[in-house]
Amino acid sequence: MITTSGAYSNSYPASNAFDNNASSMWISSVWQTPAWIGYEFNQGEKITQYSIDYTNGSITTRAPKDFQLQGSNGTQWYTLDERNNEVNWSGSEKRSFVIQNPGTYKKYRLVVSDDNDTRSGVVVISIGTLTLERCGCGRYPDQTQVQTGPSLNISASGEYSSSYPAWRAFDDNPSSMWISQVWQTPAWIDYRFPEAKMIEDYRIQYTNGSITTRAPKEFSLQGSNGSSWVTLDTRSNETNWSGNEARCYAVADPGYYNQYRLQATDDNDSRGGVVVISIGDLSLEGH
Repeated sequence: MITTSGAYSNSYPASNAFDNNASSMWISSVWQTPAWIGYEFNQGEKITQYSIDYTNGSITTRAPKDFQLQGSNGTQWYTLDERNNEVNWSGSEKRSFVIQNPGTYKKYRLVVSDDNDTRSGVVVISIGTLTLERCGCGRYPDQTQVQTGPSLNISASGEYSSSYPAWRAFDDNPSSMWISQVWQTPAWIDYRFPEAKMIEDYRIQYTNGSITTRAPKEFSLQGSNGSSWVTLDTRSNETNWSGNEARCYAVADPGYYNQYRLQATDDNDSRGGVVVISIGDLSLEGH
């Protein structure tokens, strides 16, 4: 069941946010704060990640700026995730968020308290697609081994300096990090298992203080059993990282491979290509 605080008109109902068509959209009632949209499952579901596809052409003022994802099994609502100052949306952009406090709930709702209009409160909110993802990190154990030094199982396209080697992305210490070589596109890091593994989720822990330009923006996870690489998952426009944030991704096309690599073709620096990529921890989760 789909519910909402209201709709701009009959042409933009809440159901448009769940029709798997990002070109259609739910648009909220004008000057309604908060504006919210909800979805109720038949049974309790543990949602660990959600995505917002913003769609409204050049009218980027209607993108959500301050919002919460809430869950409920009755009449009381619990805040599961809160985001503030989500700015600089493009006219057609998807952003994904890992839920900070997941639990099992039948009802979920996205509650928006401010949009990107300069006037306070919600003028109008527009959402092309709201995705509530049951999968995410934690479903399977991390298959990588904790590293305490250089390993033949780990390699990278390059490194910023000897202080930031590739094995630091697997030392279970997110305050250390692998930093790629400067101006190297693509920049990649890989891990080799002694036998084939099926990786179904992967987790990127970004670590670099306030230097958020070094977070990966465009990247893919690839697998190999020899000399050729197969693209298993691709992510685009992963922006607005904090200085210490983890994001989880379900692999779109998992299979059994003994070698995996994360390959970035763009970072969050405004200059084209990869200037520098920084990763505090990379988890490969599966069986």
